[in-house]
Amino acid sequence: ADAGQIGIVDPEHRLIALHLYDGLLKVLPANLSTGQLKSEAFNIRLEELSILDMVFLHNHLKPTIALLYKDDKDMRHLKTYELLLREKDLAEGPWGQQPNLEAGASSLIALPFGGVLVLGEQSITYLSGTSFKTISVDFSCFKAHGKVDDDGTRWLLGDHNGWLRVLVLTVGDRGEMLSMRVEKLGRTTLPSAIVYLDDATIFLGSCFGDSLLLRLNTEPDEETGSYITELERRDNL
Repeated sequence: ADAGQIGIVDPEHRLIALHLYDGLLKVLPANLSTGQLKSEAFNIRLEELSILDMVFLHNHLKPTIALLYKDDKDMRHLKTYELLLREKDLAEGPWGQQPNLEAGASSLIALPFGGVLVLGEQSITYLSGTSFKTISVDFSCFKAHGKVDDDGTRWLLGDHNGWLRVLVLTVGDRGEMLSMRVEKLGRTTLPSAIVYLDDATIFLGSCFGDSLLLRLNTEPDEETGSYITELERRDNL
């Protein structure tokens, strides 16, 4: 696959989906009572050949995936499918195709309260099938993200220049998206993975530089303006 191999886990732990080759989705069903994978893995053909990212959506009765893909004109689109385990096939998902997303859209974040975020180079867009909201951001190629709160209202985003940002979502009582805002926290190493540990401490793993253990501060440093304090550094060998 051009965008690399992608593996995702259904939020209800019913299955694992793997995109290993263009045009093919491998499904590994799981036994809910034991938590173990079943032996009868199977493949499903995909019409979309150039998958950029995929996620399982939350709060759906059937396992439902969202695919971010590009067409032969390099335009980005998002489409949803339901996975039919008994039939070993796909069915049209709950949302219609979302066409003509930002040309730099590259990754998805599934939100626990429903819907998905599309991370682009100049915008972040929220989609839920019935709702659409977007905000502009400074040019960024987001390389990693990590959830801060269990409810999915705060996310850490790391870009190609090592800038770490926090995305704050305001959600209504019925789970509707009210607003989104992004704030810069400081500059670190180029991230490959971001994990929020606890007590304002995060681990930032990097394939391209040193991996870091960081603390997030409520007030900026007087000299640098950064909200980040480095606690520990693991050299990249």
